[in-house]
Amino acid sequence: MAGAGFKDFVAGDVLTADQVDQYLMQQCTMRFATTTARDTALSGTVAEGMVCYTDDTNSLWVYNGSAWIRTDTGWTSFTPSWPIITVGNGTNVGRYRYVAGDLHVKVHLTWGSTTSQSGGATRVTIPDSQTTAGMKSVGIWWAVGGGTYYDGSGNSAVGQTDFYFNNVTATAPFTWTTGDELIGDFVITLTTAV
Repeated sequence: MAGAGFKDFVAGDVLTADQVDQYLMQQCTMRFATTTARDTALSGTVAEGMVCYTDDTNSLWVYNGSAWIRTDTGWTSFTPSWPIITVGNGTNVGRYRYVAGDLHVKVHLTWGSTTSQSGGATRVTIPDSQTTAGMKSVGIWWAVGGGTYYDGSGNSAVGQTDFYFNNVTATAPFTWTTGDELIGDFVITLTTAV
């Protein structure tokens, strides 16, 4: 019974000591190996306000009545994807975490000698296969070129999978070259509530 996540008791069931321990005492927050195991165990019985923990991602989840929302997590490293930038030999790092159901993202791109950008607005793909939901998401950026610092804002509209760096292009706020840096810090709104 170790690791059991959920049991739907029915009239006439005999409650054993192991069941009290596993399902009541130890599971004020239900625990599952994966989100798949959670969804299988709770199929047809999920209710708003349920809370669970998944071992594989070390994540706490809350069911809001229509979906499981991932709450606070530690930072996860990832390699950002830049749709109109060829990173080449540049340095490209990022990390993200969930806080109160929203996705907090930090990215840092340092131009290498083979890094290049095509025309259009600079943007980065939102990590963890997430999409902005319910409201516009916002953030800030910094750029360092030739020892001069620039900053600005960015955004992602409802339903988008990319975060846009406002007023950043191949030639703005300067023409990018080896050693220049672009840093972004933004929050992706995954819930509809404000």
